[in-house]
Amino acid sequence: MAAGDVRMSFRGIATGIFSFLVLAVISSIISANIRTYASKRGHDTYLDRFADHPQVINWCRRMIAGWQPLQRRWWLWLALGLSGGLSAALWVMPSPEIIRALPPQVAPPLAAEPQPPRRYTAYEKEQRLRAIDEIYNVFATQISPAFAEGHTMLINLVSTIGDGTPQRLSDHAKNVETAFNNLSGLLKKWEYHPDIVQVLQQKPMFNGLNETNASKNMISTIELFKSAVQPSYFTQLLDRDMSMFELRSANQDFEIYLKKVMPALKQKRTEIESSQVLGDK
Repeated sequence: MAAGDVRMSFRGIATGIFSFLVLAVISSIISANIRTYASKRGHDTYLDRFADHPQVINWCRRMIAGWQPLQRRWWLWLALGLSGGLSAALWVMPSPEIIRALPPQVAPPLAAEPQPPRRYTAYEKEQRLRAIDEIYNVFATQISPAFAEGHTMLINLVSTIGDGTPQRLSDHAKNVETAFNNLSGLLKKWEYHPDIVQVLQQKPMFNGLNETNASKNMISTIELFKSAVQPSYFTQLLDRDMSMFELRSANQDFEIYLKKVMPALKQKRTEIESSQVLGDK
């Protein structure tokens, strides 16, 4: 037997004895209180009948031989308390199989060393920077203005509902669709640089369709309300309509996407710009 197993055995025995003593004392106290309560209520006669049974008397005489000053009933309660304490101690004590099955404690992994900067040829570096610049330019000149246009229109949509809103929504949907189509074309053009393309594919994804579809659905809702709802209730119902909720949700997702992707593109450009060129020392 290994030294560790011996220590575990001694520790288990000591734990068992200590648990037994503690639980035995607690059980004896509980049993004494129950006995006192039963005596006050006159319910201990049931125990007297059991204790006066001839077989029980023979057992008790064998157990308390030489201990005549003690009454049989005390010994019976004490035996019950000790038995309960021993049973509880054995029940809560973990078995050696459970102890062995516990997974060993492993030290937390050390922090990974920073990766050295990537190295490209001069042509690869130039192409990657060009890809980043072209993609970012679409965001800065087309996609971001399309978001700002939709956000401003959404804020004033209810108050300016009768002032050419359907046409503005239609123009906005076309602008968003055109901007994301141009982006898709650039991603196909630079698809052999997957690390750059993956910058735009971080979750949550956004491809412009939600904004476009929500704008088109809002146009249909406005036209329906104009023909079926009294003007005095028009703005109130429109503000609570599901189409308005979808348009607001799409615009919020649009904003989250821009706040995530545009800084990531800048960071990627800085990373490529600081990379070494193969052949340079």
